[in-house]
Amino acid sequence: MEKAVMFCGCFAASGTGCLESVQGTMKSQDYQEILERNVLPSVRKIGLSCSTLSASGATQPIPFLTLEQKAAFVFVLLLFIFLGLLIVRCFRILLDPYSSMPSSTWTDYMEKDTFDYRIA
Repeated sequence: MEKAVMFCGCFAASGTGCLESVQGTMKSQDYQEILERNVLPSVRKIGLSCSTLSASGATQPIPFLTLEQKAAFVFVLLLFIFLGLLIVRCFRILLDPYSSMPSSTWTDYMEKDTFDYRIA
């Protein structure tokens, strides 16, 4: 019967951390002991910052936006606001199309049966 060997370790874009071989079935306590022995040495070896580690040893992403991303976000937000205003305006016109038209027309200015002829 062949025995399988399992390795527990970590890796990042900057390299691999410490590896540890595990014999048999790994239980929760075994996993916690491996983390206690290997997290800080692996962090130093890979070159990660200790401030980005959570309690479980996993790295947490640091949320930040560059200036260009912030400007693009604000621009897109303004476009959505403008689009919302246009949609509201279009629905108002669709619901009551005659309210946006002027109430007077050219016939209001002419008296009945009178014409204004001019000789040039």
